[in-house]
Amino acid sequence: MGYSKIFYGFIFLFDLRFAGFDVLPNFIGYILIYQGLTLLKDKNKFFIEAKGLAFPMIFISVLSLYQSPIPINEVYGSSFSLWSILLGLITVLFNLLMVFYLCNGIKSEVRQVEFLNLESEIDTVWHLYLASNLLVASCFIFTSLLPLLFIISFIVSLIAYILMLSLLNTASKRLK
Repeated sequence: MGYSKIFYGFIFLFDLRFAGFDVLPNFIGYILIYQGLTLLKDKNKFFIEAKGLAFPMIFISVLSLYQSPIPINEVYGSSFSLWSILLGLITVLFNLLMVFYLCNGIKSEVRQVEFLNLESEIDTVWHLYLASNLLVASCFIFTSLLPLLFIISFIVSLIAYILMLSLLNTASKRLK
C-alpha cells in the first residue's frame, strides 16, 4: 500500500500546466508520497529520511501552483529572478535527496527479500533521475543554453520519470 501511494504521488509530480496553473498539483503528490512513506517508515531508516524531506516539499510545492507562462519564443535569453532560481534549486535539492533515500529504502527491502536483480535497476533509475534533475537545475543557472538544455532535460527527465514509475510499480507488486 505504501509503494502504491508513492506511485500515485509521483504521477502528481508530472508538471502539466494549463494557462500557468498546475493541473496535477505537486503538493497533492507530496502528500501522497508522505503518506506512503509513513506506511513504510518501520521497514528501514531510509524511508524515515525520505519522509522527512517529503513533508517540507508539500509546502514548498504550493508556491509553484501557478507560474506565469513564458511563450516558447521568449524563453531564450529570458532571465529568472533570484527568488525563482533559489526556489527551483531548493526544490531540486530536496526532491533529489528524497528520491535518493527512497531508492536506498527500496534497495534495502530488495536485499532482504533477495530480489537482487532489482538492485541494478534501482541504481540505474537513481542515476538517471539524478542526471535529469541536474540538467533541470542547469536550466535555471545557464539560461543562455536554455533551448538546448530544455530539449535534452525534457527527454532525459521523461525517461527517468517513466523508469521511476516502473520501479515503484514493481516494488508495490513484489515488496508487500
